[in-house]
Amino acid sequence: MKTNETDTTTATATQSTKSTVLLSIDKIRPNPNNPRRSYDENALAELAASIATHGLIQPIRVRAAEQGGYIIVCGERRYRAVQLLGQTEIEAIVDAAPADERAIFDLALSENIQREEMPSLDEAEAYKAAMQTLGGDAAAVAARFGKSEQYIYYRMKLNELIPDVKKLLRENSITLGLAMELARYGKDLQKTICKDRLKDEEGWRKYSVKEFKRMVDAHYTNDLARYRFDQTACAACKYNANTYDMFATGAGRCTNRECLEAKNRKFIERKSGELLAQNPKFILCKDRYGCDDHDKAIEHMTENGVECKAFEYGQVQEMPAMPAEPSPADYATDADYTAAMQIYEQQKKAAEEKTADLLAKHDAGAIRIFVKTSRDDARLVYVNQAAKGRESTRELIALLEEKKIRNTELAHEKTVEAVRQIVRDEEIAPTPFTQLEDNILYYIMLRSLRREHLAAVGFPEAYYLTSEQKIAVVNALTDEQRDLITRDFLVKSLTSDIGFDKTGKQLLMEFAALHHKEKYEVVKAQFDEEYTKRNDRLDERIAVAEAQEKAKTKAAKKEGKTGKSTKRTTKKAA
Repeated sequence: MKTNETDTTTATATQSTKSTVLLSIDKIRPNPNNPRRSYDENALAELAASIATHGLIQPIRVRAAEQGGYIIVCGERRYRAVQLLGQTEIEAIVDAAPADERAIFDLALSENIQREEMPSLDEAEAYKAAMQTLGGDAAAVAARFGKSEQYIYYRMKLNELIPDVKKLLRENSITLGLAMELARYGKDLQKTICKDRLKDEEGWRKYSVKEFKRMVDAHYTNDLARYRFDQTACAACKYNANTYDMFATGAGRCTNRECLEAKNRKFIERKSGELLAQNPKFILCKDRYGCDDHDKAIEHMTENGVECKAFEYGQVQEMPAMPAEPSPADYATDADYTAAMQIYEQQKKAAEEKTADLLAKHDAGAIRIFVKTSRDDARLVYVNQAAKGRESTRELIALLEEKKIRNTELAHEKTVEAVRQIVRDEEIAPTPFTQLEDNILYYIMLRSLRREHLAAVGFPEAYYLTSEQKIAVVNALTDEQRDLITRDFLVKSLTSDIGFDKTGKQLLMEFAALHHKEKYEVVKAQFDEEYTKRNDRLDERIAVAEAQEKAKTKAAKKEGKTGKSTKRTTKKAA
């Protein structure tokens, strides 16, 4: 049902309605908390063209704003596309404002994720925000959005990228795989790699993840200057590349990876032990889903009886770091050095006061201090214990219920993975094709169904097909629908560049000749004529070249006969 905006404004402010209304574009504004931050201009232009041709298939969802007008709940891409077309109104479903903003955030995030259109960086920031609203519980976030805990954690690692690398990822200048690999390294190393190796197409942008990691290991992570352990013995070591380079500078590069990792692990363990010895209440901690080299140090310490607690991503906070004391050699004048020392003393005092305050809170039980390792060091971090004390019983029960749901999902995921392995590896007995297998086949092919054909399978208002809708389609297929789905699948497969070999190209031509005969013949005739003319011109050049070569050969033979005749004449005269 479609109604006029003025007839529904009052009603929708207090109760939810599924009615579609026409709203003025200028009375709608995007949700500032929308997890999606970026929009591809070309994709928006394509969506606008589709809307211009077919209309808005699915209305946007909005809620009434307290200060007047409406805020988008989901559908900002459609809203922007309609703006591009210059339209003044848009179809919308007006919802009642939820009791809190989390419901709006969840709905917007779910829509973007389910449609697989959300940029990975926006997804990472959205999961981070969701973690904060759910008390840093990855299991709750995973349960809410139907992802695994490991997926949530690794996607959020993208938040640790420096701005320049994020920019490359948003511009599709590097792959998501390379970005994920870069997120494993510290920000200083990211800056160096970005400056040295990713500034243009001639660098490492197009490397596979495996090759990229190998190059980083070869050029950067074996640089001794990036490690903190005592390197006295490394200076004259035969595995130090500087030993064989008379012009080398710096600490050198270690070519013995095993030795390098062992020394670094021992340093991290020693530094962790020193920090743990400062207070018997300090405990070692790590990220729940670690992916760094220093995990080996943690494994070794825990094997030797050191207690270690796992935390979710972003749950721990850094203790204040002590500033580095300035050196007189780094300053041109005494005045500059004196000014730098004054700043240093101020920063040192602030860090000491902050540290003392946190230690007092630790003793009072307000926070808990832990020792956390990094790639080349160990440091103190803390967790705010007070947040748990403020958690209501109702919220705690809700989170525990979500964890129960997630455990059930994990059991299913593990079963699916094991069954996938069975199906992949085991032979299937030669039996007749079943109805179930036929349904599975069409369920898979429905991924390729064109948007303009959704109406033909019973969903004229849908923007895309959900899993439930696909099942409904395959359970009641007509012969016409089977043909339509199969052909859309063929079209997508034949026009894909993946595995497009010579035979596939020929099959594409035959398919086009069957279904688009007139256009196919016009295009084929056009290019046949164009390249036949080019070949004709090439034949002319070949004929000229052959004639020239023939003339040269004839002239050479004639010259050879003349020479022989001259020699014979000379011999007779003698």
